[in-house]
Amino acid sequence: MTFAKDEITEFFGMDPATNSRNGYANLLSDADRHECPEPEGEQFGEAAEAAETQVLQHTKSEMEGKEAEVTKLKAQLARLQEREGKVVKHRADAQKLLDRVQGELDDLKGEEVKLEAALAVFDRELHLMPKRPGPLEWVDSNWFGAVSNLVVLANLALMFEDDNVPEPVSFVLNNVFLFWYVFELGMKFAHHRKHLFFGPIMAVWWNWMDLAIVLSGVVDQWVMPLLGGASGGGTLAMLRLLRLFRILRFLKIIKAFLVADLSFITDSKAMEMFMSGVIGVNALTIGAELDMKWWWGWPAVDNVFLVIYSVDLSLRMKRWGRHFFVHPDDKYWNWLDFVVVFAGMLDSWLMPVIEVFQTEMLGVNHKMDTSQLKHVMSLMKLMPSSKVSTVTQQRAGPKISSS
Repeated sequence: MTFAKDEITEFFGMDPATNSRNGYANLLSDADRHECPEPEGEQFGEAAEAAETQVLQHTKSEMEGKEAEVTKLKAQLARLQEREGKVVKHRADAQKLLDRVQGELDDLKGEEVKLEAALAVFDRELHLMPKRPGPLEWVDSNWFGAVSNLVVLANLALMFEDDNVPEPVSFVLNNVFLFWYVFELGMKFAHHRKHLFFGPIMAVWWNWMDLAIVLSGVVDQWVMPLLGGASGGGTLAMLRLLRLFRILRFLKIIKAFLVADLSFITDSKAMEMFMSGVIGVNALTIGAELDMKWWWGWPAVDNVFLVIYSVDLSLRMKRWGRHFFVHPDDKYWNWLDFVVVFAGMLDSWLMPVIEVFQTEMLGVNHKMDTSQLKHVMSLMKLMPSSKVSTVTQQRAGPKISSS
């Protein structure tokens, strides 16, 4: 190994070519301390050359040691980089495997949803009366069922607002509703005959329920007044029992909802756009309601929005079943929907139902104090407005199958 002039100069702190005698002053000083005779002439030159050679060899050995250490570190770095490359490759392979397994899992979940949908269709058919040809086959049509359900909804609304409706109007409307129920059941019996009440139990038990509701209404509204309003504890208990069947008319709505195939509604883009618009309009009406508390129509507006939210939630719960509450992407929005809608139903519908039950069955005519509940409901009303920007994700349901 050779050293440049600058390296030698840096080591000694001087230029040995121009200051040779001064450059070796320290060496001569050491010789004086050891009482060595001062070399002269050629002896001094040989001593200086030997010292320089010794220093150069020492420096050379140090450089070689550092080079060896650098080479060792580079080898270690190369091994670490090689191991890192292998680990990265293993991670990429593991990610591919995870993606493949996740895809297979999604496919299995999709097949599971398809099978559950097929089972739901089969179960729905069990609750339907078999189709029969004939001049009265329209009693099994969708439009006739829709009209019947609207009549039931109107009847339930009248029951909840009976205190605010004049008695003559209430009397006429209740008789109109009862006449419709008798007409509906009579037409179905004329079409299906004995098969209306005798057949597959899952299908005919709804008809038996309809028969009990209609007979209770006939006895309560038509027979008892003809008997002159007989008094007595037993008669009063029977009247209350008959009025309970009036409340059970909402089961006709539940039946229609359970047996209908409504998946085409939840899967449509139009429904998503409609719900986005409803949520946006609801957010505006909440602000207007706070500024215009004097308007008497706000309860009706709130009930309209609550009906829409309830129908939307019911459709999605029916569509996705148990997946509605456990899907990893949408479960939080779904739970929020459920809590908000259920709270609204509790405030606007369930509490009045309890009051109707107390009045009709127990003879209690006082209203429950729901002021604290209404404060909570006022806060809950603000929650749907926070979903406007994410309504498409929230309404999508479990994204595991397009079926």
